[in-house]
Amino acid sequence: MFQAAPGAVDTDRRRAHICLEVDDIQATAAALRERGVDVSEIKLGGDQSWQAWLADPDGNRIELHQYTPDSWQTPHLRS
Repeated sequence: MFQAAPGAVDTDRRRAHICLEVDDIQATAAALRERGVDVSEIKLGGDQSWQAWLADPDGNRIELHQYTPDSWQTPHLRS
């Protein structure tokens, strides 16, 4: 769960949200779209991880997150 720091600018990426790690973001996004879920375009984030966004029925933001070898969060995967 990510939550914006006090006084942070309220942008979509800084609002509180839950992040789910997936093994294959393309397949996950495609499967959700087939079921009628509105999933954003998949983009490489500033942390060098793939990400896409959706929301639950109450509007709570959910981030789909796939690590890459260059992801900042996974130094153990770097060669």
